[in-house]
Amino acid sequence: MQPYSVDPRIFDLSLDELETILRWVNEREERRGSYKTFLVGGWAVYAYNDTLKSIDIDLVTNSDTRSSLKHYLTSKKGYQPHTDENGTTVSKRTDYGEIVIDFATTSDPCNFLGRKETLSFNEINDRYREVKIRNANARIPERTLLLLYKLKAAYDRKYRIENGLYNDVEWGKGKLVKDYADIIALLDPNHGGRDIDLYYLGDKLAELSFLRQHLTCIPEQISSIKRYGKIGRKEIEEIINTLLSLI
Repeated sequence: MQPYSVDPRIFDLSLDELETILRWVNEREERRGSYKTFLVGGWAVYAYNDTLKSIDIDLVTNSDTRSSLKHYLTSKKGYQPHTDENGTTVSKRTDYGEIVIDFATTSDPCNFLGRKETLSFNEINDRYREVKIRNANARIPERTLLLLYKLKAAYDRKYRIENGLYNDVEWGKGKLVKDYADIIALLDPNHGGRDIDLYYLGDKLAELSFLRQHLTCIPEQISSIKRYGKIGRKEIEEIINTLLSLI
C-alpha cells in the first residue's frame, strides 16, 4: 500500500494505466453495445478539477467485466492479485510505488461502516457524465453524486482508523487526508463547485443526516486544506456553511 509522501512520477504512471484500462473497457463495451463501467474516486475528481492527481484507480462495473478486466491485467499488464480492506483486487509494482485497481459493482452492498444506511453505486446509472481523460472516454458520476461517494469514502476510512481496522494506520490516515482534499476540490467555486445539485444533495443528506456533521468537520482538516492548496480554512468553512444553509 502506498502512502502519499511519494515520488510524483507515480501519478503520471497511474494516469498511463488508467488510459490503458479505459481503452480496453471501451473497446469491450462498444463490441457488446452495453456501457456498464464507471470511474469513481480520485481520478474522477481529477476530471472535474485537475489540481490533485491520484494513485489508485477506482472502478464500478458489473461482475463479468470485473472478472475479464482482472484477467487482462494479470495476464497481459503485469498486475498481481492484491488484498486490501475492500477485498481481493489487483495491483502493480512500479519503480515509483504501487498502483492498486479497486473494483466495485452496482450490486455490491454499500453500507456505511458501523451503520445500516447505504449509498448504492447503482445510482450512477442515472447520474453520470462522459468526459475525456487524456485520449480515452470515461463515464464518471455527476459532481453531486461523486461528492456523496467521497463523503462516504471519508466516513468509512475514519471509521476504520478509529476502530483499528487498518494493518497500516498511517497509510489509512494518509488516504483520509486525500479524501478530504478531494471533497474540497469538488466544492471549490473556482473549479465548478457551484454546479452542485442542491435539491439532490438536500434529499440525500436528509436520508443520511450524519453526513452533514461529517461535512462540517472539513474546515478542521488542515492537512487536507494544505494538500489541496487553493483555498484556505475560512473560505472552505464559508462554502460549506452556505451550501448547508441552502439545502
